[in-house]
Amino acid sequence: MNALQATLDKARADLNAHIIRIGLRMRYSDLEDAIRKHCIQLPRTAQMMLHPKPIDFVFTPKCRTALERPLEFGFRAEDPLKTMAPMLVKRWNIDVKKKLTRYMRRHLRRIPAGVDPLNLAVAVFTCAHCTDVSRDCRGSIPARARIMRYPEVLCHQCLPLEHGNLPNAEDDLYTRIVTRPNFIKDNYERNEEQDPLSWRCVPFDTGRLENGPVAVANIERMRRVVSALGLDGARATTDELKACGGWLRCTLCEPGGPEEPVKRVYDWVAAFDHENVHFGNSIESGAERNGMWQRVDQPELLATVQELEPAARKALLSDRRPYWCCSLCNYESSIRYIKTHLKD
Repeated sequence: MNALQATLDKARADLNAHIIRIGLRMRYSDLEDAIRKHCIQLPRTAQMMLHPKPIDFVFTPKCRTALERPLEFGFRAEDPLKTMAPMLVKRWNIDVKKKLTRYMRRHLRRIPAGVDPLNLAVAVFTCAHCTDVSRDCRGSIPARARIMRYPEVLCHQCLPLEHGNLPNAEDDLYTRIVTRPNFIKDNYERNEEQDPLSWRCVPFDTGRLENGPVAVANIERMRRVVSALGLDGARATTDELKACGGWLRCTLCEPGGPEEPVKRVYDWVAAFDHENVHFGNSIESGAERNGMWQRVDQPELLATVQELEPAARKALLSDRRPYWCCSLCNYESSIRYIKTHLKD
């Protein structure tokens, strides 16, 4: 009799969890739509895609109350999630910027008065997870994939995820559901004992960024590139770095002097990534590392680079790794399918 009662209790609990999941799934989608409609207008830009996700709000009291409300199948004059989305997004942007500013102040040298540390050319964020993976794979993840700037860091794929033996026993049903990254899908597995997940979604947190010497080393790595381009490593902004248009040669690959023929040049993005070829994940500094970059100024060489740039940009369109979004609608996909979409 006790076994039968236990079976009935479990069946009732499973059914209740299933009903709750269905309701949360519908309202979670409503919240996601409300965020997107507030943050994205046509024509879309890449900057518009750097918006918060529902997981960033599901534990705020007002949002949780709206998500847990009973299902309503009749006409609703006003959607509370749509109403609160603008304020949620505004507050999130302010809070996250404060957190990232505190993070950057911990790792930068003295910051000049009146300068926003997030706008500095040397202000780069290092993903702790990507860095750990790259150590295991001997640098198979490019530096540009694990090093980010503001605001691109807001949507880095590793930051909303937490790994470990999850969920915790003290988590309630609501938490167990909304933090499961696949609960929104039809094939969501309710029986976590049979198919446990080793990770869950969590709100954005700078705690998953690399801290300490590794973070400082990458900032100094960018400072070497910025200084080699002739910019002030203490005050130059990201916009100034992008606009400088300078090219660098690696003196470790080509140790000849300035008058020697140059075989390869690097923009600031490629230069930052290339240092990994010589020094890997080492964070030690030294004269060799500090002097590895030399700016290229020969007119004939710059003319050749200008001729080759269109071909290089075209080659980027064959790279299958980036994800593209159509500016005229909500379609998003890899380069293979986005080309077909644009033709249609």
